[in-house]
Amino acid sequence: MSRFMCCLGGGSSSNVVQDPEEPPQPPQPPQPPEPTVSSETSDEEGFVKFQWNEIVEGTENFDITHLIGQGKVGKLYRCNFPRIHKVGAAKVHDHGDDFSGLGEFVAEITTLREADHPNVIKLLGRHYGLQNTALVYQFMPNGSLDHHLFGFVKFQWNEIVEGTENFDITHLIGQGKVGKLYRCNFPRIHKVGAAKVHDHGDDFSGLGEFVAEITTLREADHPNVIKLLGRHYGLQNTALVYQFMPNGSLDHHLFANARQVQGLTQATRVLDWNTRMRIAVGVAEGLVYVHQGLSSIHRDVKATNIVLDDNFVPKLTGFATAAKIAYDEDGVEMQREVSKNGTEGYLAPETENFGLVSTKSDVYSYGVFLLELFTGRKAYDRDRPKAREKLTDWLMPLLSLITRLEQSPIVVDVALGKKYSAQGSNRIFETARMCLNAQPLERPAMGFVETLVREAAAYLVPEEKPQVKDRRCST
Repeated sequence: MSRFMCCLGGGSSSNVVQDPEEPPQPPQPPQPPEPTVSSETSDEEGFVKFQWNEIVEGTENFDITHLIGQGKVGKLYRCNFPRIHKVGAAKVHDHGDDFSGLGEFVAEITTLREADHPNVIKLLGRHYGLQNTALVYQFMPNGSLDHHLFGFVKFQWNEIVEGTENFDITHLIGQGKVGKLYRCNFPRIHKVGAAKVHDHGDDFSGLGEFVAEITTLREADHPNVIKLLGRHYGLQNTALVYQFMPNGSLDHHLFANARQVQGLTQATRVLDWNTRMRIAVGVAEGLVYVHQGLSSIHRDVKATNIVLDDNFVPKLTGFATAAKIAYDEDGVEMQREVSKNGTEGYLAPETENFGLVSTKSDVYSYGVFLLELFTGRKAYDRDRPKAREKLTDWLMPLLSLITRLEQSPIVVDVALGKKYSAQGSNRIFETARMCLNAQPLERPAMGFVETLVREAAAYLVPEEKPQVKDRRCST
């Protein structure tokens, strides 16, 4: 009769209770399985004792392309098992000399070995060795529910290193205030992403921006707001992984001297009038969603924070400084004070002078964006004369004079030639002028701005009339 009682429960570590009549004895380490493969394939029908080399070979030496996920105890890999003609999911754990995780290992076997229900995972078998344990489950091709419900993945650092080929320059998409952005291949989720990588160091710089983006974007679901695929957080590095936009940010197509990068998969092109109008409408829709759907203030609307997919559908990104809308006791929005400003040339007067933001400061930035989009000029450019460094200082006097259709060519992007709607451009510049009102309360809400931009987009570009040359008869 055994003098020991083994207490197991609910996945917790096992506790061995010794008979008080016996002298203390050191715990005996469990014995590993025999190194030779038995002629029997299982302990009993349906439960297999796997050899370590089967798991190593079935995962191609734990190649990252087989990695499914990681939990508190071990990593989960897709694993091929030719001996049983099945694909399994092997949860592998290096328990070390202290046999950590042994309680969880035994608890799962105890619970699942006898389980037989279509809605309970089936345990195919196990491996137990001096250094490693593995539990092998049936393989679920669609993964865990959270990947479909939230679409939010916790990436391993080596996935980002390998997916960018050790941060090779051919993967570089851009660089912002906090980190560099790389095109990154993720075989585990069968997607290409854009990984913004930041070395936060010992002072954890940039952590506030990291948290702000996750907080805002994790719940976002709109065709004009970038989708956050997942994140990595480590002792030295953080990374946010977004959906990859093949056409990059808007500035690459808008400004002739925009810095080109090697990580994009599509060439830049001159944007025609209709494409610009679709971008203007899409960004307006995205901001309406941010304000009304997410109850947030973007705080950094600009051309570099607008990215374009294969079809040039715009998506808002750059939520590192996003903030929640503040309301008074009556539920009326009020301005809130912030410690960090946005980008030079886009700042509303109340933000630049007093550090105050609201949805109306986003409206102001959108007005600046409209000027950039339809004039092809940067919001702020030190290479211009001092009085024209800010686009708003330069163009606002002109915008107030635009009352006749023939005055539109004064400011329209020369890259458009004559292929634009004069009526539409006048409506756009009038909308921009309203957004750029110095008084926040006098600016329209983004919902109304969206309506105005849609109305401007309804004006068609007139067809060019073929030139007819005079024919003169020779005498």
